[in-house]
Amino acid sequence: MDIAKLIERQKLDLTRKLELLNGNDLNQLFAEKKGYQEKVSELESKIEHICGELGIDLGTSEAASKPAKKERARRMGGDEIKNRILDVLKGQPNGLSQKEISDLSGVGYPSVINFIKDNAEILNSVGERKSKRIFLK
Repeated sequence: MDIAKLIERQKLDLTRKLELLNGNDLNQLFAEKKGYQEKVSELESKIEHICGELGIDLGTSEAASKPAKKERARRMGGDEIKNRILDVLKGQPNGLSQKEISDLSGVGYPSVINFIKDNAEILNSVGERKSKRIFLK
């Protein structure tokens, strides 16, 4: 590459950057931004004051900024567990793993295991451990 062309390209690039700087005073833009931020803070303060007077909760308190507690799962009765598991297994001629039964029925994994142990007379299983498949007799 010709050195003269490289120098000319760099010169044009620097000239363009200088024109951009001259046309936009960054200090002025930063000052303008700060002014807008102060105005926004002032407006937010006024809004909070008015809402406080009206008894409106904006959810900006510390308690509102914390993540909500996870709601505890509702406790299922034995009949509901049985119905959910049997409904899931009805459409599965090849059976399902214990994990799949838990995921599809919404019943906790330990409850699924207990159900399988307690209801061996209505269920069949094939395989062992993680490859074990459960299906209806």
